[in-house]
Amino acid sequence: MVVKETPGPRQDAVPCPTPSGGWPLRSSNINRPEVSQWLAARADQIGSPAVLYPEGASRTKPMVVRIGVAHGDVAKFRRDFEKVYRGNLCVVRTALSQKDVQDIQDAVMSLNEQKLGITGSSGPGLEGGDNIHLTLLVFDEHAQTALTPIGLDKLDLDPAVKPLH
Repeated sequence: MVVKETPGPRQDAVPCPTPSGGWPLRSSNINRPEVSQWLAARADQIGSPAVLYPEGASRTKPMVVRIGVAHGDVAKFRRDFEKVYRGNLCVVRTALSQKDVQDIQDAVMSLNEQKLGITGSSGPGLEGGDNIHLTLLVFDEHAQTALTPIGLDKLDLDPAVKPLH
């Protein structure tokens, strides 16, 4: 008989230092309307919050909310946010705010008429990456010319066909 190992609960790396003694088991109010509204009002400043489980996802394990601040002072954001938020918190610098991500994705979508072979795009994701992931058929001069005004430094390009040069 072969026993197949099943993966354990998801564990997430938290990009902030672990407090001495580890992350405490604390309840969070991240889903409360007043917290959601507070965060929504700052979509031009912050990335999307991510709920992380440094010891695995379980009601008996700690949860940490990670928020990236793209624009403005990170320490000030944390102080202001702690007035409405209760729970473990990790605030870090990030490259793009939610509004930045939306603006870039809107600009990419407007390029569909140029027949660039764009097959998909996604935001930074829960891992807190800094760029928009863009899949396209080929990254050639035509695509480069069209995407340059958006900011190639803000895009992780994944072409299906890669030029030889």
